[in-house]
Amino acid sequence: MILKKSGNRSLLKIRNIFVSAVIICCIILSSQIVSCAPEQVFGELIISMEVDSTTFEPESACDNFDIEVDQIFATVEVSGVKAEDKWRLTWKNLGTDEVIADSTNVYSTQTTGYIEGFFSNKLVPNGNGNIIAEPGDYSVSFYHNGELKSTGEFKINKPSVEVLEVGFFKDIDEQGNPLEESKEFLQRDTIFAAIKVNYKLEGDQFSIKWYKGEDEFLEDKSFKVEESFYAPGYIVIRLINEGGKALPVDIYKVELFYEEEVVDDYYFDIIPEEFSQDIFSNGIKYINSEYLLEVDTPNNWSFAEEEIESGLKVRFTPGETGKNIIINIWALEEKYSPGEDGYIDFADNLLDQEVVPEGENGIKRTDSHKVVGNIEVYEIEYRNNEEGDTAWCTTFNFLKNDGMLYLFMRSSGLDYMDYAQKILDRMIGSLKF
Repeated sequence: MILKKSGNRSLLKIRNIFVSAVIICCIILSSQIVSCAPEQVFGELIISMEVDSTTFEPESACDNFDIEVDQIFATVEVSGVKAEDKWRLTWKNLGTDEVIADSTNVYSTQTTGYIEGFFSNKLVPNGNGNIIAEPGDYSVSFYHNGELKSTGEFKINKPSVEVLEVGFFKDIDEQGNPLEESKEFLQRDTIFAAIKVNYKLEGDQFSIKWYKGEDEFLEDKSFKVEESFYAPGYIVIRLINEGGKALPVDIYKVELFYEEEVVDDYYFDIIPEEFSQDIFSNGIKYINSEYLLEVDTPNNWSFAEEEIESGLKVRFTPGETGKNIIINIWALEEKYSPGEDGYIDFADNLLDQEVVPEGENGIKRTDSHKVVGNIEVYEIEYRNNEEGDTAWCTTFNFLKNDGMLYLFMRSSGLDYMDYAQKILDRMIGSLKF
């Protein structure tokens, strides 16, 4: 199980914050007589979410903000300051001592003399982020000509994490976002569980337990968030099939936990793989001129030949790990092959040699004649009485041509029974002697 994270990491940490300073003032005296200079007055530094659009007086004074806040004003009422005097405002994280914004300038470049009014400084997210700052406690310090005059404090609250949705997907893109949502998967599919949350907070822990059916426990895994992410995004967990193992056809349950609390249960189904003629699209054939044998072979399957006393044995196996299918073909010389009345005993013996675990009982056998393409075959089928991973089905198909007996065996789990039989029928139907 591999676990994976999704989203644009440029949103995670907001280190350079754009500050727009709005300086509002009016000239109250333009006399050059120094003795008439007004007294300097600096009011309390007020933190707010808004300022009046006309007077620029602070509105909605507040020292507690949600993470989604898109602007924070720091405002000081000043009088008796010169236009060319310098102000400075620093915004600092009290927990880390990190200065998140530091700006300075003269009060006005548009006038001279003494001024008074509300001086406002606004903090907003920069162009690369979606938050003003990380959750925590902050201070704002106002300086006049290098001298500290007023301070204020505020807090940005840690948000609450909500699981917005949980789904199952067949793939992920390069950024880790899930693709191809589904509630049904084939037995060898890779399956991703994608947990969409409103925020991811550093140190938070998610975990899952997944089951076959309601209560057959398979595996659990925990995931700890390494870096905060303040926008909706995914936590993606690769559930299964890293080794290509085929899962039994069944319903599966995933139990999700956040900080050790159960969130909910979620379900998906494993379904049998559908047969498609495309599996033979490469036009590959197995040909053995000595035994007059030519058959179509599935894409990416391999074969192994074995010369035996009675003739030839060829074993075909799928290239994909996890497909529990075996197809064998025997080409037997006439003197070693039974007549039709001996096919059942012959198949019984081969079944014991090739398929049946030692000591297994309760095997059901049926037999019939059928036509595959233009070829008539005698088929004997065996099934055990097991269910799930231990269940299997095997067929032997007998046909004769020019003094040779050709025997096709297919063996698979029940989950691949129909799929494997259709492959075998295609191979038999393609025979060229």
